[in-house]
Amino acid sequence: MHCKDWLYFLLTGMRATDPAEAGFTFGNWRTRDYDEETIAAVGLSGYRRLLPPVVDGLSTHHGLSRTAAERLGLKPGLPVVLGALDIICAALGAGLYGSERAVGLSIIGSTGIHMRLAEQLDAVQPSADGNGYCIPFAQPGTVVQMQSNMAATINIDWVVDLAAEAVALAGAKPARSSLLASLDAAAGMARPGMAVFHPYISTAGERGPFTDITARAGLNGFARGLGLGGIMRAVYEGLSFAARDCHAAMGGVPEMIHVVGGGARSAVLRRIVASVLGRPVRTVAEVEAGALGATMIALVSLGLVPSLAEAVRCCVVPRLGPPELPDPSLAALYDEAFSLYRGLVSALPGFWRARQALEERYGD
Repeated sequence: MHCKDWLYFLLTGMRATDPAEAGFTFGNWRTRDYDEETIAAVGLSGYRRLLPPVVDGLSTHHGLSRTAAERLGLKPGLPVVLGALDIICAALGAGLYGSERAVGLSIIGSTGIHMRLAEQLDAVQPSADGNGYCIPFAQPGTVVQMQSNMAATINIDWVVDLAAEAVALAGAKPARSSLLASLDAAAGMARPGMAVFHPYISTAGERGPFTDITARAGLNGFARGLGLGGIMRAVYEGLSFAARDCHAAMGGVPEMIHVVGGGARSAVLRRIVASVLGRPVRTVAEVEAGALGATMIALVSLGLVPSLAEAVRCCVVPRLGPPELPDPSLAALYDEAFSLYRGLVSALPGFWRARQALEERYGD
């Protein structure tokens, strides 16, 4: 069971998981159910009985058990609705579904998750090397195609940590929130394209749009004049290049991009994303898009709205901000910088592997 499934079990006594969660691990996104061949391939057929039944929260819910009700001080039988996989709820709350235009989504959180919606199964466009994910979406008959770069705002945290360390060496201890705000403002003032940053800062390497456990972050092409504001801007640009790389692997950047997650709170980062992708960018005025998506599933399940499309109209459309347009001069610069970014991705694997071998020989 995943976390929400365990909570659902504690509240209702029912073992259950949703189609997206089942499909993301042992399932088939075409059938929205478990896949016996996949389970057998990883040697788990003998444990098949332990997998919880797949339940679609849009059409099925259960009541709060008497035991749970007594512990919580609530009324037994209150409806409990099983939401979808967290990123599917976030995509629903961010407006990936129900738009009249071809909308893509970038979740800039601790990881970077980039999605497009296929409203027919044959509309899925797999990447040339078969990398990426397909996951059942909340609306039956639809599927999300996804690429995910391993680290997004973790790269921003690294810059904040550097600044905090420098300030601590001087004997001061400002709040991280004030450091982040100052660095964000400095990034907005910094000259674009002062360095090329690859945001592979996770020790797990990279998984999208390529897989390499030895991949590591790099800051390339900078000179002495690059300060902390310039480093922060290079990180913002690198995250935007990673988003473009991921969208390109799914058939190209859609007409409009919705951006959510902690990174999306930065107006500077949003402007850079728009200019790197060459597309208008919109945000949702809801800090927890995933919670909004789960609420929308509950509204449909309980019959309070007739469909997910209507839930989008009521809950998401009023929260969508105006489109933020690309800056034409920045877009031209970033087109060329993206070519440099991609060129380095092709050239660096040999270095990554040699560095990994060196670490294994001499590391603690």
